[in-house]
Amino acid sequence: IELFSLFDNAVTPIILGGDHSISLGSLRAFARKFGPAALIHFDSHSDTWDNYFGEKYTHGTPFRRAVEEGLIDTAHSIQVGMRGPLYG
Repeated sequence: IELFSLFDNAVTPIILGGDHSISLGSLRAFARKFGPAALIHFDSHSDTWDNYFGEKYTHGTPFRRAVEEGLIDTAHSIQVGMRGPLYG
């Protein structure tokens, strides 16, 4: 089922776990219906790289892309558990 159709049926999904490559699409669907999302992101990495191994759209870049696209309400969002980059 398409995520956007869930919003049309008064269902608000909470996305937990998994690979962050699904996060950008989920945020796009939410913002299309409701506007920018207040995000609570629990992870050890921010996933805000400009590119990751030369790629712009990966599991390491979704939240940067989401901010660039205006999908996240940064004034009402938080990232919790950050410990730094993957590699030195």
